[in-house]
Amino acid sequence: MSSPLRDLREKLGLTLDDIAERSQIHKSQLSRFERGQCGLSVDALHRLAEALGLTALAEQLAPYVKGAAA
Repeated sequence: MSSPLRDLREKLGLTLDDIAERSQIHKSQLSRFERGQCGLSVDALHRLAEALGLTALAEQLAPYVKGAAA
């Protein structure tokens, strides 16, 4: 079964290294998240959404991220 995150990442032509660098989330954690082996904090999900260019999702998560501008 394919991961929706992996599908989107590959559709955008991005590697795990690219997303890790953009989101400041360790590559191994992103890999485990893609495989459904771990979850991510709201802050990490917000950074991941921004790294993938999903600004609408990032904006929706912003109120839940400590220190984020509302």
